[in-house]
Amino acid sequence: MPYELSLEPDLDRGGHVYRAVVTGEFDPGAARELSDWVDDAKQNPDASFVIDLSASAATGRARIELRSLLRRHADLQPSRRLSVVAPRRHPATVAAA
Repeated sequence: MPYELSLEPDLDRGGHVYRAVVTGEFDPGAARELSDWVDDAKQNPDASFVIDLSASAATGRARIELRSLLRRHADLQPSRRLSVVAPRRHPATVAAA
């Protein structure tokens, strides 16, 4: 599994925050698995979710999979129950003059 799940209390809103920290590449299989898990876990009305991609590879495929996951769970966004920590961007390479 290319991500680790943790559960912590939500001190601001009550309930709990499920955090999925993605490590490595966010491939289609992992995205579907995580999306299915969110689908099951969101039945708890006091739960919110953070998908942390800061330690993952920021590939074009990862962005496509993330957009798909966000579309599937768009119902969580108006109530701010789903948030994403963006992957790190690599600094632009500066050519020597």
